Amino acid sequence: MFAPGGRGGAQRHTDQVVDMLCDHGWRVRMVVRQTYATRFRVRRRPSLFCLEVPGFGGGRPGVALYLLGMLVTAPWARRAFVVLGVRLPWPATAAALAGWVFRLAFIVFSTGSGELSDVEDLRLRRSSALRIRLTRRAAWLVTQTDAGAREAAGLVAPHTITVVPNPVTRAWAPLPGDEEMRRTALAQIDARLDDFSPLRVGGLIEGLIASARRPTRQGGFRVR
Repeated sequence: MFAPGGRGGAQRHTDQVVDMLCDHGWRVRMVVRQTYATRFRVRRRPSLFCLEVPGFGGGRPGVALYLLGMLVTAPWARRAFVVLGVRLPWPATAAALAGWVFRLAFIVFSTGSGELSDVEDLRLRRSSALRIRLTRRAAWLVTQTDAGAREAAGLVAPHTITVVPNPVTRAWAPLPGDEEMRRTALAQIDARLDDFSPLRVGGLIEGLIASARRPTRQGGFRVR
């Protein structure tokens, strides 16, 4: 898995996906780019190995180190099932390149929509044509909302786009301060827990991984 570091929404989404995969018995190997870090760092826990790559404040040196982190995945590639990239453009680009180098299917997660969406960020990059071409090879492009799916429709083939919402739990939900509003919000959350629980959302993501397609020698894809 390739993912951004920090404490924003994309990072929280990454943590949720990793937790759900580990809970479902997957072993996750990650390369994370920490934008303002100045040295490499390794984090471990059961079923998880994470290499944090320094970003040196952003810019090309950090990007080069991020892509260099792909070399760390080489020992795992032979046994890997799929490559994941959480967020466009850089993590998705790294996942696409790793998939191409190691001949693995890859899945891209888009983490935002609207004016500041990562889809729009991808389109505004100088190298957008190459990045879009790489992203189009994804087995799946996963968005969090229907609006995100509509934005991505012009980026990749529509049949490769799917919506998997963020999991809902009381612990993750921001609640208003007024007591009556809190009760109303909790009631709405409880009504959604069955459909959007971490267990169910984790199962949806696991299903996408299981259905991922490997590239063929001719450059196309075949279903597993």
